[in-house]
Parts: sequence; structure tokens; C-alpha cells
Amino acid sequence: MKVSGLLKRFFNNGSDASEKKSATAPDFPAENTRRESAALLHEACVKYAVDFIIEELNKKDSPFKDVPRYRFFREMMILNYWLLDKKAQKNKKAYFFDEICDKYSELFGASSDRQKEIDSILERHKAYYDSWNDITGHQDVFGLKAAEFIFDSEKNIPRMEEVSFWIISYAHSAMKAFGAMLKNLPAN
Repeated sequence: MKVSGLLKRFFNNGSDASEKKSATAPDFPAENTRRESAALLHEACVKYAVDFIIEELNKKDSPFKDVPRYRFFREMMILNYWLLDKKAQKNKKAYFFDEICDKYSELFGASSDRQKEIDSILERHKAYYDSWNDITGHQDVFGLKAAEFIFDSEKNIPRMEEVSFWIISYAHSAMKAFGAMLKNLPAN
């Protein structure tokens, strides 16, 4: 399904659980151009974000149920871009941040100050890097930081430990999928 159709269903409260369960990351032909690769990476980010949000919001007692969809989706996209960046750096693969930011701007509406949007994304990425712990492998601080961004609050996060757990689980799953996708991209 095209990203536009997926987003229309998402923002109109529609979902198709069977389609969601069969979602897989696309493979990248080695001959893809930078823009094509960035577009595919962006579409994967959209799909993973939407799938996670729909899964959470379809749970009867989800702690995410009161988060506005738009804010939830926007933060999951920023998180996904960070996961791509982290995975690309680890594997010494090319990453298409400028092209991805173009797609982000298209998705969320053109801004009069593109640099301000990029700076905001990079600020979030710095917070994610600072809270991720590769030494111990425990990502509790990361999960809490992402929850603060999603809930737009440091204090009013319902069932904080559960929220953190689901974000950490999501991050590990998405990072694995993005790593598989990035294998076919050229090395730096």
C-alpha cells in the first residue's frame, strides 16, 4: 500500500490488522539513486511508525490512547530517522539525512524555515544518542526520553515503565529491520 493510502486510513481511524502483520521492509536494489533510496527509507519509517501506533491504539488499555495521533506519529518519525542514522553509522553505510528531511517536510507540510525543522530533528536525535546506552544494553533512560517527547511532558506520562518498555521494544525491532534494509546501500 502506498504511503498516502496508509496515512489516510491512519488519520481516519481505520486499520487493517492483517495487512499490518504482513508488513516487511523493502529490499534496496544496489543501483538505486540517493533520492530513490531516501524515499524507500522514508516510506519504511512511515510504515513502521503507523503500524506501531495502530497496534498501540487498538489495545483496549493502551497508555498511548490519549496522545494526539499527529504528535505521536511525528515523534515516531523522528525516532525512526534516528534509528536509521544510528544503524547506518554502526554499519558504516551511507545515510541520506538531507533527502529524508525533504520527505519529512513534504509529509508534515513545507515550512518557511527548513533549517529550524532540521535543527529540531537534530536536537531530538542528540537527546536520543545521549540517552541510548550501548555499554550496558539497558535502554531505560532512552525509553523514558522518547516517552517525554511523545507525551510532550516529563511528569504526566501514564504507566511510564510500560510506555518505556514498548518504545524500547519498538526501537530494537525497527533497528533490526532498518539494518536489513541498509545492507544493500553503499558504504560511505
